[in-house]
Amino acid sequence: MSGPIDPASGQTLPIDAIQRVLFVCSPVHVYAIPPLTSMKGYTAADWTVPDPKNNNKTRQIFTARLRVLETAIPPPPAAQSQSQSHPGATAAGMQVKVKTDILLEDPDTGNLFAAAPYTDPAAVEHAIDSSRFFALCVVGDGRKATLGIGFEDRSDAFDFGVTLQEARKMLGFSQGGQTTSSDPGREAARGGAGVKGRIGAGLGASQRSRSGSPAQPPKDYSLKPGQTISINIGGRKAMATSKDQVSSPATAAEEEQTALFSIPPPPPPAVSRVGDDSSSGFPMIAPLPSSARGNRRRRPQSMLNMEEKKVVQGFSDDDGSGEFGEFQ
Repeated sequence: MSGPIDPASGQTLPIDAIQRVLFVCSPVHVYAIPPLTSMKGYTAADWTVPDPKNNNKTRQIFTARLRVLETAIPPPPAAQSQSQSHPGATAAGMQVKVKTDILLEDPDTGNLFAAAPYTDPAAVEHAIDSSRFFALCVVGDGRKATLGIGFEDRSDAFDFGVTLQEARKMLGFSQGGQTTSSDPGREAARGGAGVKGRIGAGLGASQRSRSGSPAQPPKDYSLKPGQTISINIGGRKAMATSKDQVSSPATAAEEEQTALFSIPPPPPPAVSRVGDDSSSGFPMIAPLPSSARGNRRRRPQSMLNMEEKKVVQGFSDDDGSGEFGEFQ
């Protein structure tokens, strides 16, 4: 029984080799991009915009299916038997080789179109003007070339970037592209079939990064016996912390009574005289004067008849005004 095939080289791998697909996406557009002319990076507009010199065509050459494949190759049986017979031997011969390849395949037949071994973070570069395009360094037959790839959906491009970030952690790449671990393969091979290995590899890398510095005891922030914490809240009186400061029942009752009647009732209105403008109260309005007819006292009917007779008898027109005299 033969082992799996290495898609990048076409060679047969050991039968106990483990391969794991980290990411797959279809379709992915492949472009033949021009050489890099700026240190800023690759520009996706140079690939996707129709070129008048190329009959108004873009530089797209293929539509592929992209796969990110991780392969873990265990040590040969001879090295395993030697380590068992010599427990004190170094672990260099027991290292598990882990490699990650980015494959561009035919979506219909599955045939390999191009392979890019992910041996360095610079093997995949992001376009400076779009988040959906990348520049990929492919290798084949001893030659290297840079191809452009573009995703139709932005979320697929984001997932591709996250997968590469996880692969860099598994391979032990630092920001500068150097390997941070002397044994990245063995740490990654422990979890070659699941997420558990990735968690273990991350913990192992963090422990190795801290091994160079002297171990320091963890700080203890817990409260010692007898220690207390006091919190001052603004706008409120400080609470008493001892029994001596507890107020007596009489004082408490007085404070409660003061709190209930903290706002005094409004003062009664001032009584003011009519026409007194110096009073602070509301001015009193004087009653309207009654008419002269209303102030007169009603007379008996007999007296009225007698007065009418006197007026008729004493009528005179000496003044020439032609008016009746006043009633007596």
